Amino acid sequence: MARETFARLALGQNPDVLFIACSDSRVAINVFASTEPGDLFVVRNPGNIVSPAAADGFSVADESEAAAIEFAVGMLKVRDIIALSWIPLSVLTLPMGTSPFSFPGDRG
Repeated sequence: MARETFARLALGQNPDVLFIACSDSRVAINVFASTEPGDLFVVRNPGNIVSPAAADGFSVADESEAAAIEFAVGMLKVRDIIALSWIPLSVLTLPMGTSPFSFPGDRG
């Protein structure tokens, strides 16, 4: 069955969901989400950080996540976007303007 699945996936992808998650070796996203290969378009990076966009819509920092989101929405036509947070350690829990690389008690 795996051979047929990967032969089909080699012809193209048609995921329903863009899944933004933290880079974490402990979590296999397809296992976590109970999905099969090809169901999710996955973007992973430390802290599942997506740089903000300026008023013109262009990313103000690293553009790799913005490019992945644009590809998923514009080309792959994903229906849903999920940003997974590992609470309480995720940068998604930080107040706006707080660096994800500073911790309580830091003085720098």
